Amino acid sequence: MANVLESLQFLATQNYFFAYLIIFLSAIFIGNIAVFAMLWLVLKGFLGLAGFPLFLITLFVAGLSGDILWYSLGRLLRYTKLGNFIKNHIPRHEKIEEHIHSRTENWIMLAKFIQSSNFPVIFMAGWFKINFKKFIKTDVLAILTWLTVITALSYVLIAGLGGLGPLGSQEAFRRLERLLLPGLVIFFLINHFGKKILEKLLGKNQS
Repeated sequence: MANVLESLQFLATQNYFFAYLIIFLSAIFIGNIAVFAMLWLVLKGFLGLAGFPLFLITLFVAGLSGDILWYSLGRLLRYTKLGNFIKNHIPRHEKIEEHIHSRTENWIMLAKFIQSSNFPVIFMAGWFKINFKKFIKTDVLAILTWLTVITALSYVLIAGLGGLGPLGSQEAFRRLERLLLPGLVIFFLINHFGKKILEKLLGKNQS
């Protein structure tokens, strides 16, 4: 990660094309930690005045391209020998498939905010043949939400921890990310049981 940041910082002063290529690939293959650390460099002005909007556009394109790639890979492998091997080693395969289909929006949104979870969730969306139009619509909304949240969060943390540099701020982001997971779990539990209670109340009123 340190080498990626050093390369990006150097290329930003030499060749913008390769700098944005590193951003594009890092966003796909490394994820939130890389994005946050690179945001530190962008907000410090290493990519010039136009760096910030171009950075956000690059992140959006990278997020959508990567997700289409993982989704397509999941669909492609479903009925191959490797696919059958994977299927046989997924416990309760049918129940997981049913759950992914019924909670697609929740899973895709959740995957954007938890480090290293995006690939398996998006792969499974393709694997379980989630409708492509539904997938794209949900994914675009999730990416835009993720971009808004991580940019605002990064700006606040970088403003308060700017003296630490990108790697020190990155560690602070890791700690914050650990707190984000239980918060999201609690939110989805409240949302799930709230819906159940509401459905029961509505059912009683109708009867």
